[in-house]
Amino acid sequence: MILAACIASLVRFTAMAFNPPVAVLFVVQMLHAISFGVGYFGVVHFIANWTDESNAAEAQGFANTLQQGTAVLSLAGFGWLVVQFGSYAFFASSVLAVLGIICVLVSLRIRPPKDA
Repeated sequence: MILAACIASLVRFTAMAFNPPVAVLFVVQMLHAISFGVGYFGVVHFIANWTDESNAAEAQGFANTLQQGTAVLSLAGFGWLVVQFGSYAFFASSVLAVLGIICVLVSLRIRPPKDA
């Protein structure tokens, strides 16, 4: 799920960097349901599978805190990028999506998923 969210983010933000027309922008913005929603559930699922029950709730809370802190810093930095680069600032988000894809693939190589 996390990999799907990263790929959707890469498509979404790369398309947005080219300042598409409103009709395309509407469709591209619908990818937010995958990039955020599926990504969130992927993180919840990941923590549930790889964390001991004795501290799973603490891990979920910590993950949410990190997500919120990252969102605040990203939004502040993105504002500066938009001033400097306009719509090309979305390429920064594309780079982060690629980094996310790499992290997920490395993680899967180090520790394959559990059997369902």
